[in-house]
Amino acid sequence: MSYLHINNEAAAIITDLGKNANKTESLVAKLSKHISYLEFKKDTASSIDSFEEVKLAIVASFDKRERGLLAYTKGELRTMNDGMRADRKKAQQKIGSRCADIRIALEKLQKPKSDSGRKAKTLREWLIAEICDKAEKKIANADNPNIKSVKATVDALKALRATL
Repeated sequence: MSYLHINNEAAAIITDLGKNANKTESLVAKLSKHISYLEFKKDTASSIDSFEEVKLAIVASFDKRERGLLAYTKGELRTMNDGMRADRKKAQQKIGSRCADIRIALEKLQKPKSDSGRKAKTLREWLIAEICDKAEKKIANADNPNIKSVKATVDALKALRATL
């Protein structure tokens, strides 16, 4: 089959991914050189035609019966029995599932990992913050605090927080 919007080699790899039972990473790595993960989702694909060709490459990996069920026209669908309709629906869902699987695998390879800037607190940082918070609450809730000791304690807490 010839494709206009996606590389023929990429289409062959997509088809091989569908036929391969263990979905090896090497095929995904080969595919990542030819096509973006964005092409496997209708909303993000560069064009509707390229997304349709990706789906055709996926359908090429299906067995003959599933490809036959997907080839029915809308007029012919009325003549199908319920069992055939259910099988056709499963085949259609299989296309979406396979698109999602490949997109996720490609996204892991192609999308740059970004540091969100948020890091987990260490146990030391967490303990110091907890101790300071509890001490400040006790000072705030004290009935008749000694001003000198409160000032000294607040200064010590500030120094302790500064070590974070």
